[in-house]
This record gives sequence, structure tokens and C-alpha cells, in this order.
Amino acid sequence: MMESNKQIVSMSHTLFLCLAVGVYSMSGLFTKLAAGYVFLSFSYFSCLAGVVVVLGLYAVLWQVALKRVPLSLAVKSFGNHVI
Repeated sequence: MMESNKQIVSMSHTLFLCLAVGVYSMSGLFTKLAAGYVFLSFSYFSCLAGVVVVLGLYAVLWQVALKRVPLSLAVKSFGNHVI
């Protein structure tokens, strides 16, 4: 009989991964908001700066998540995200 190598992820880790995906989705909101402003205006650059900040925060959250959860499980939970 083969042993199952199932890895269990706690609820807090799952919620943390969901938070990271939620932060990532905010970058789409900033780009959509930037599309409504005149190209190269201050508001346009402010929205793009928001995108950079959100993606930087997402990168940090993802690295913290990978310290706690194996990559194979983290990618599975991220798999329902549409790019």
C-alpha cells in the first residue's frame, strides 16, 4: 500500500493566499482607472504609481506565502485566478 503525501495547509495560510490574490487584483483596478485619464497627465501617473505599489506589495506577500506554504500548494490555490 502506498502512503499518501498529502500536505495540509492551515486555514490562516489559505486566507493569506486569498489576501495576496485580492491585492493582485487591485492592480487591474488601478490600470482601469488610469485608462480614464488623459495620457501623461498627473492623474494617469498617479494611477500607474498605484499599480507599481500594489504589485510590489503583492511580490512581498507572495514571498511570505512561499515561506509558509510549499510552492506546489500555493500555485494550486492561485490557479483559479484568470490572467
